[in-house]
Amino acid sequence: MNASAGIPYNVLRLSHFTVENALEPILLFDRQGRINRANAVACQYLGYSPSQMNGLHFSDIHPTYAQTQYLELWQSLKQHHTLTVDLPQVRQDGIIRQAEIGMNFVRLDEQEFLCCFVRDVTERSQLDDTLRRISEGTASDIGIDFFQSLVQQLTTTLNVQYAIVTECANVEKTRVRTLAFSVNSNLHENIEYDLAGTPCSIVMKDRDFYFPTDVAANFSQGAGVDSYIGVPIHDKSGEVIGHLAVSDSRPMANHHKYIGILRVLAARSGAEIGRKVAEERLLQIQQQLEDTVTARTLELATAKEEAEAANRAKSDFLATMSHELRTPLNGILGYTQLFKRDPQLSESQQKGIKIMHDCAESLLSLINDVLDLSKIEARKMDVLSEVFYLPELLHNLAQQTQVRAEQKGLSFETQLSGNLPEWVVGDERKLRQVLLNLLGNAVKFTSSGTITFRADWSAGDRSSHADKRASLPTIRFMIEDTGVGIANEQLASIFLPFQQIRESIDFVEGTGLGLSITDQLVRLMNGDLYVSSQAGRGTQFRLSLALPEAPLLPRTNRVTQRSESILGYEGPRKTILVADDGYSTCSIVTSLLRPLGFTIIEASNGQEAVKQAIRHRPDLILLDLVMPHLDGFGALTKIRANPSTGQTKVVAFSARVFEQDRHQSQQAGFDDFVPKPVDLDALLTKIGHHLNLVWQTRPAAHESLVSTASLSSQETNTTPAQLPEIAQLEALYKLASMGDIQGILAQLTTIERDNPAYQSFVDNLRQAAGEFDMRKIRKYLQACLQSL
Repeated sequence: MNASAGIPYNVLRLSHFTVENALEPILLFDRQGRINRANAVACQYLGYSPSQMNGLHFSDIHPTYAQTQYLELWQSLKQHHTLTVDLPQVRQDGIIRQAEIGMNFVRLDEQEFLCCFVRDVTERSQLDDTLRRISEGTASDIGIDFFQSLVQQLTTTLNVQYAIVTECANVEKTRVRTLAFSVNSNLHENIEYDLAGTPCSIVMKDRDFYFPTDVAANFSQGAGVDSYIGVPIHDKSGEVIGHLAVSDSRPMANHHKYIGILRVLAARSGAEIGRKVAEERLLQIQQQLEDTVTARTLELATAKEEAEAANRAKSDFLATMSHELRTPLNGILGYTQLFKRDPQLSESQQKGIKIMHDCAESLLSLINDVLDLSKIEARKMDVLSEVFYLPELLHNLAQQTQVRAEQKGLSFETQLSGNLPEWVVGDERKLRQVLLNLLGNAVKFTSSGTITFRADWSAGDRSSHADKRASLPTIRFMIEDTGVGIANEQLASIFLPFQQIRESIDFVEGTGLGLSITDQLVRLMNGDLYVSSQAGRGTQFRLSLALPEAPLLPRTNRVTQRSESILGYEGPRKTILVADDGYSTCSIVTSLLRPLGFTIIEASNGQEAVKQAIRHRPDLILLDLVMPHLDGFGALTKIRANPSTGQTKVVAFSARVFEQDRHQSQQAGFDDFVPKPVDLDALLTKIGHHLNLVWQTRPAAHESLVSTASLSSQETNTTPAQLPEIAQLEALYKLASMGDIQGILAQLTTIERDNPAYQSFVDNLRQAAGEFDMRKIRKYLQACLQSL
């Protein structure tokens, strides 16, 4: 700082020559804001003479500044030395021009001034304002909306008649199509046109083009247009993809300045066209995908229909085959059951009948396996929730397996945990089927060593964070053998249907359905089945199944009479109509029921059944579902429609045993359903239930164990006086209910030792125990208990 002058060394120093000869307006203002000096260019620019300029205040030329604000400006410049601002300046004639003013704190003739270097930016400001207004008018628009807003803004803001934005319509770029077309600020229908003979052809060659007048005289296709401005539109790679143009029927002498605006807007248009092309491509791809999905959906729907038709055909085939196979089996099993009731048959004949019956049962089991697989695949197999006695199931399975194991010279071990519940809720039949298959396989594929059957119980995790399944009581089963085992690479295929692992073992009988059905039954019951094995060392299956514990029930509720012990029924004689086109069914049922005191009426088709029902008004009708002339459903409709037979109990017979057949019969109004082959015990149970019968049975004290296909081949002379005490009989019955053969034999040894008078009883029961027929043992013991 120069202390004597108080002026910084870097303050701009001007000479009079510099001020007067400058090419731009220069104004010098003193501390009070009055013009001290203005060069000739400034006087001409503002329209004042030099004498008029002197004494004008800063606010007279710059109306946005009040006089009181000037001192603040002076102080600021004195501190910062330089400032550039855009301000409106008023000419003497009142015209306002926009100026860019460079202000400096200067020194001239040892005096301080605020020096203003003025540059007229009115046109630039107007262009900026024009671009701003167009940009604001199109800022929120995209795609077609942007193009339409753009051409409307151009015609309005630039005050021209026409504005277009286009894109190339062909690869050669000889044609374009408008994306938006404005005429006097109104949108016009888009068009496609040839570039030849138009000023647009020059623009499409990547040139800015301005033609202020006489367009029509210079271009053959320029009729109606006198002036034109156009700029090319580029994509992101610089390729010309369209153009932006404005035109008018009047000359546009000063509109060349708008080329810059059009360039800026063309850049935005290029981005929008690129986005439009990308969207169109995306839509095209999307449409292709939708077309593909539609076609695929149609293919899948067709395939689904074909698969469903195939499944229906398969179900119909299986149902028909089931019917055709079960019908002859009905005759075989029916007559073997009847023959087993005959007390006149010799022991060898009884054994032959038993072999026939067992073979037929095996064939029936095979048919059931195929049907079960079909039901599972069709998702038509239901899981029951019934209360059943678990110890009896497990001990029966263990005893059956022990017999088969001992026949092959195998050791069989049963390890049942003491905490197993007695009564549980679940599907007893499916659980028996699963365990029987796993135990049967263990015997089948083991030639030496031991088979182990374990079962224990877990109460479940009842904590709040445990899932519902984990909170349920679970029973864990394990079947382990020392058989041939399975190689690791073959484990994955053992649960596939119709598969057997035969490479490492001799061929064994079977369809390969067992494990597949077992696995799927476990899944249906929401259980888990795991297998581990080592080739040559054995296999272990582990089954976990949630079986909630049920309240204790009296064990005697489980004991039922077999058909062999029934001699008749109490009360008036009952009439039963048997309608079946198969002779064997009518013959078997008649042979069973007539000796028991029933009056039997037979019919061989549905029409005859309806006539016989109306004529005889039977107490019960056994009606086959598949019959000629009129099937069981049609016959039932007519029977129900007749007032004399409308309330008669009608039980359906059928060799078609799919769930839908049972459901259909129930929906049709049948009172019950009996599958073929007919189980005589089940049939009598249903007859007794629907007719409210009290059965008359053979006295237990004189009951022949042979005549009931029972414990001995010789008639016993056991009388009530020759039976052990009730406590001993109840103990034996409890052991029989648990399937504990060893316990029964031990108890019989004690009875024999303590009282030789019971020898006949002991011999009969011991023979039955040797045959492992627990049901016959329980039946006989029940009869003994009832006789006391």
